[in-house]
Amino acid sequence: MYALDPPEKAWKHFSALFDLTPLRMFKNSGSIENYTWIAGTSVFAQVSLDGNLHYHTDDHLSRSGDLLFVHRYLTGGADGRSGDVPYMMRPGSIIFHDYGRPFEGVQMPSTIQSVFLRHDLVGYDPNRMPPQLVFDQSSSVGAALFSTFDTLMDAFLGGATTLEIARERHLASLVNAALPEPDARPSSQMQIQQYIESALPNPALRETDIQSTFELSRAQLFERFSAYGGFSQYVSTRRVFHTLLGIEKSPDRLAHVSEIATDWGFRSEDAFRDAVQGLYQTDLETMFAR
Repeated sequence: MYALDPPEKAWKHFSALFDLTPLRMFKNSGSIENYTWIAGTSVFAQVSLDGNLHYHTDDHLSRSGDLLFVHRYLTGGADGRSGDVPYMMRPGSIIFHDYGRPFEGVQMPSTIQSVFLRHDLVGYDPNRMPPQLVFDQSSSVGAALFSTFDTLMDAFLGGATTLEIARERHLASLVNAALPEPDARPSSQMQIQQYIESALPNPALRETDIQSTFELSRAQLFERFSAYGGFSQYVSTRRVFHTLLGIEKSPDRLAHVSEIATDWGFRSEDAFRDAVQGLYQTDLETMFAR
């Protein structure tokens, strides 16, 4: 199935999974292009969409509660949270994301390749496993998943209308092998990210705080956050996400920008506006214009 629609029509297609607020961003195309293929019990897709703020709520779980979203970004990215677990999705990673739990995020204009897999097909237990897992393309697991996605998506985009059941099972087996043991402790990276999340309101948060708390050298900390543009950029991006969420939820939207921004650790409204411009190449008033 293939569709190329203006956002006002395409958003309705996604309403089964999200409450959406369109955001104007520099790289918006003004249309949403969506390819979908059904193979066995799995749904594959490649979608290109504009910037938005989205909520996957309790009301959506009846349609998605048994699905694991396995995907990669070709362009763009998203910043959000599932419960108290932060996420930043970027090209270069394969991401497992549980659609059985509420989440919310800010989506950049992006192109995403994905497959929805049933929890029971891959052995994913939402009660005993994290809501999101990320595998870098350079890791052994990430490389295997990237290679499989390359093969499958090249076939679909090349006109294939069927998928051998062995290929679906191979993908499912790779996903299953990548899952952590049930009730495993959060990874050290996730522990650091959750610590940062709790400390975001403190404008004095520094690299040295993380180094001393987690006994990391400066080089080790840099390596952990290099994919996000470095530690300072990571912290700024998380603060932007939370501030945009606060603005969108505010009844009068842009009336209390300064208060919301400083609540999330920005030293001033100007610092927040500069961060928004740097991330999205769009000023705040344009982003929320209707």
